[in-house]
This record gives sequence, structure tokens and C-alpha cells, in this order.
Amino acid sequence: MSISSSTAPEVSTLQKTVVTIVIAMSPLGVIAAIVVMLLQKLNVQPLDIGLFLGMYILNFIGITVGYHRLFSHRAFHTGPFIRAFLAIAGCMAAQGPVTSWVHHHRCHHIYSDQDGDTHSPHLHQGGFWGFIQGFWHSHIAWIVNVDWQPPYKYAPDLIKDKLIRRIDNLYVFWVLLSLLIPGFLGGVLTGSVSGVLGGLIWGGAFRIFLVRQITFCVNSVCHLWGNELFTTSDMSKNNPIVAILTLGEGWHNNHHAFPNSARFGHYWWQLDLGWLFILLLQRLGLAWNVKLPSSDQLQPRSI
Repeated sequence: MSISSSTAPEVSTLQKTVVTIVIAMSPLGVIAAIVVMLLQKLNVQPLDIGLFLGMYILNFIGITVGYHRLFSHRAFHTGPFIRAFLAIAGCMAAQGPVTSWVHHHRCHHIYSDQDGDTHSPHLHQGGFWGFIQGFWHSHIAWIVNVDWQPPYKYAPDLIKDKLIRRIDNLYVFWVLLSLLIPGFLGGVLTGSVSGVLGGLIWGGAFRIFLVRQITFCVNSVCHLWGNELFTTSDMSKNNPIVAILTLGEGWHNNHHAFPNSARFGHYWWQLDLGWLFILLLQRLGLAWNVKLPSSDQLQPRSI
């Protein structure tokens, strides 16, 4: 089975080339940065790890709380300041502007694991080679084969949102800022050029590369390996490892069962740091109309 031609967009050779180059720049940038550090005999410092973790957590708050739960599924409401913060934090993850990310994600839910799904691993022929093709497509190849240009027909609400349009128009600036912030902090806190370089490498290039790969695991790994607490119409799985690394995104079967829920980890043993962040906003009066499934709905295999 292959992606339906009626739903797959026509993508120009130029766009495929540009997107491929952009994708390749991330791992090549990491390799080049590490080579530079080795040549200059720069050791990884605790500050480098701190800058990496700080930017990593900021990015995943932007992705899981902002891009996904707020903008894609409108699982809660918040004011313009928090909306702007979450949108910018998501942009800094270098996964595309808000509107395009939301458009493709909503498309994934409409056609989940069926013809037209943007990044399903189950739309190729069977056998080992089909499995490899499916995994590669769902993890990263789909990015080259979808149209990243408007119109974004699955995100009409965001197209009309003036705040999001302004933030989207500055997308490249936010990505560059996400590199400059750790480099600047590394330089200021160490008073050295090596501190700047360390911040750029670990809080910048390496962080973008790792955040991308772990986010892509939700598309690939979480539709192949894990458990299903709820019966859904797709192959979504709960994967605890991915859940921990993504602040809750790995509870993917839960999410497909209740896509509009602000909470992905529905049980005490399902760690969902994204939900804890929303809960904090709610307690501070910064989030409201928070959507959650009822206790009756949360019966395993109930969907």
C-alpha cells in the first residue's frame, strides 16, 4: 500500500532539494561542531550540559504544550503572552512554523495510518524491506515529500490568528535566536570564547539535532513499538521511553484515543511533564477550559 495520489501533495523538485539540504545541515553541523571541539581540545563542561538541558526542555514545552496540545488540538485556553511564549519556544525547535506544523499534524489525525497520512510507517509493502521503508518514511523522509507552502487547509484558525502569523513570519529569527542564546550565555558565564563555542555546539546545534530526532520518534517508534491501552482505529502505541524523552508525547495511544485531552499520561505511572506544566499554568490562573476525559471514558480498551 502506498500514499494515495489524491491526498499526497505535488512537491516541486526545488522544494525537495531545499528541504533535503536543510535536514542534512543539522547532523553535519553537529559533526563539524564536535570536530572543532576535538581539534581545540575543548572538554564538555557542566555549563554546556546545563545549557543543553535548558534549551531542550524549553523546546519540548514549546512542542508538546504549545504546538501540539494548545495549537493543534485546542486542549486548553490561555492568554496572548503564554500563547506567544509557547509558539516561540516551539519555533526554536526548528521543526517549522506553528501553522505548517499544526496543518500536517491535523492531517495525520484525519488519515491516521491510512492513505493520506503524512507520516505513517504502515503505508508500504510488507516484508522486511517494506518495514524499513515505512520506518524511514515516518521518521524523516516524509518531510521531503510534503508541501510546506500555504495554503494550510487544516489550520484555518491559525491563518486568521494575527499573533501566530507574526510569529510564523519571524520563524528563521527564532531559530537563529535559539542558537545565539546558549552561545551568549556560555560566553558571559565563562568569559571565554570556548564558552561561546560550547554553548553554540551543545545548547545549539546538538540540541536541535537531538530534539528533532526524538520528536520524529513519536511518528515512527510510537506507531510501531509499545502497548495499546485503548482500542483506536490506527496503530498508535504508548512508548514509555519516548514519553520520558518528550515530556509526555510518547503516550501516543492515549493521545489518539483522546486527541483533545490536555493530559496524555492518564495514570499515575505515566509521567507527563507537559501536563504538569499545563497544571501549573492552571493553578496560576494562566490556563483555563482545560479539556480532560471523564473517569468513565478512561477504561482501558474503551474507545
